[in-house]
Amino acid sequence: MGKNSQNNILVAFLLNFTFTIVEVVGGILTNSVAILSDAIHDFGDSLSIGMGWILEKNAKKKQNEKFTFGYIRLRTISALITSAILLVGSVIIIYESINRLINPENINSMWIFIISIFGILFNSLAVFKTRKSDNINEKAINLHIFEDVLGWIVVFIGSIFMWAFNITWLDSILSIVVTIFILYHTIKNLIEIFNIFMEKVPNKVEFLKFKSHVLENKFIKNLHHVHMWTLDGQIMIATCHVVLSCFTKKEDLSNIKNYIKQEAKEFGIDEIVVEFDFEKDNCLDEVCDLCNRNKNYNNTHHHH
Repeated sequence: MGKNSQNNILVAFLLNFTFTIVEVVGGILTNSVAILSDAIHDFGDSLSIGMGWILEKNAKKKQNEKFTFGYIRLRTISALITSAILLVGSVIIIYESINRLINPENINSMWIFIISIFGILFNSLAVFKTRKSDNINEKAINLHIFEDVLGWIVVFIGSIFMWAFNITWLDSILSIVVTIFILYHTIKNLIEIFNIFMEKVPNKVEFLKFKSHVLENKFIKNLHHVHMWTLDGQIMIATCHVVLSCFTKKEDLSNIKNYIKQEAKEFGIDEIVVEFDFEKDNCLDEVCDLCNRNKNYNNTHHHH
């Protein structure tokens, strides 16, 4: 999926940056503050998408002695920065829209109508390229561009109404509605990013169910120090200490390990590190004493 993500993000960046230039020219021609402020917003988008592309590219660099997990977390960092820019941008847009409601301005609605059609086309293409992805970086970028598409649909509808009925305040109302919708999704995205950094058990992994499944094996007495986390929202990793019964033979070990790995796979865990512990020494001695006593008892009983 990696190479694909990288290409999708690059296409989105090029589309966004090209359109930013179109907007600056359009804003100057129409004398529209709305379009110029959107150009600034889009330039911010282009920066964060460009950064997302660079980080996505580096995220696939192989692990080394300094970064033993590789650079995959860069995706999450990129998603964090992109979401933060989106959050700040949304607050500014809401502030601007309220300001516009209080102090309405005259705008050239015909030209805004034409530019908004280009806005919808350019950004829809970029949304299409970054859609349906589990990659958290691509998801944040997709949300970014989706905001632009909605924004331009709003400008498109607004320009028709402004042109036909001279209702300038409609533009601000629709802008606020769209921005609130985007804010909701951005906050959801930020919570997911926060959970990744906190190394929370990924939502799609059923922690307790996994433990109870593993404990169904007759050789496994206990399971502790179980840790599950994700590096980037996609790759799931786990570690665990498995306490084995003292009746476990050496040749059983690889079967037990395969059993645990199979269970992990079924629960969506990509990589699991298993450490074997045997029942505590004193417990082991007791069991062995018991075994020996039974053996001795049977032997003497048999001789009698």
